[in-house]
Amino acid sequence: MRKLLVLIFTGIVCAMLLAAGCTSSPAATPATPSATTTIAPAATTAAAELNVTAVTTTAVPAPASASWNGTWNTSYSSPGTSDVMEMLTLTEAGASVTGVYGHGNGTIAAIVQDSKIAGTWNETDDTGVYAGFFVFEKAADDKSFKGLWVDTAEGKDALKNTTQYWNGVRV
Repeated sequence: MRKLLVLIFTGIVCAMLLAAGCTSSPAATPATPSATTTIAPAATTAAAELNVTAVTTTAVPAPASASWNGTWNTSYSSPGTSDVMEMLTLTEAGASVTGVYGHGNGTIAAIVQDSKIAGTWNETDDTGVYAGFFVFEKAADDKSFKGLWVDTAEGKDALKNTTQYWNGVRV
């Protein structure tokens, strides 16, 4: 008799659970639409409206060329002697570049023009004071430059035809 009562009781509990909906699977959750951009036709009706999600884009500027700041191992030709090796330390501030070389006995002042700097150099040693013009052009990888230099007496225009070089590699 106990078995019969347990079976009847179990049957009633099951019937109640079915009536309450406890055995049904959970209701399907509506899918979240993916972000899409649809361009609606010019003429649409209210019934045929398209779901349009606005997309905002921001233009990313091209990376600027790396600055001239830093220390460079340089070598330059010197008439009548072998090549001269010098450390050149450059500081860029806006469109201006200044630098020192030769244990502080030489200085440069230049203006940035795209991947180039052009300006003047000044140097003092035991034999006198020297000055002139130069132009450096950085390689695409920003790790080296090739340059030319001339004395003040030759004039700035002599940079176009000179063979006197001043090249550097970033330290």
